[in-house]
Amino acid sequence: MPPLCAALGLMLSACSPQGADFMPGASRAPAAPASAAQTPAPGPLAARRASTLISMPVQSDAGQPLGTIEDIVFSARGRATHVIVNSAGKRVAIPWRIAMPRIHSGILVLNQARLGGAPSFTPDTWPDVSDPSWSAAADAYWTTPVDSMLRSRTRSGR
Repeated sequence: MPPLCAALGLMLSACSPQGADFMPGASRAPAAPASAAQTPAPGPLAARRASTLISMPVQSDAGQPLGTIEDIVFSARGRATHVIVNSAGKRVAIPWRIAMPRIHSGILVLNQARLGGAPSFTPDTWPDVSDPSWSAAADAYWTTPVDSMLRSRTRSGR
């Protein structure tokens, strides 16, 4: 890292070795190709690139195809807040913190009934994703536990 960048604590692409091409008069040797052994697949909570998520398959617990990840919503501060799943033509927003731990071997695994009952929208009726009430409503569905009273009524002997 150039001394000026290190002194300022900058993490800009022009200050990184990979971004040296953007610095006037700078040159660098071609990068060695990375092998799969050098670049392990990210775990569920690892940092991810958007390109590894967009079009990722979504499946049920039983392995049935449910759709794909179509988009990622970012906050005004640039943090990922939701993934948008395209399932049977409807779009469902799943909070980032709920979706990421459910990624296994490059597949987002969701409960089919839960996904089917989630609030949704169509491609031509996107909500205002910057509206805090939209985020709160989308988050509430995925963070509210299944109604335990309903489950207790369906058990025999209760």
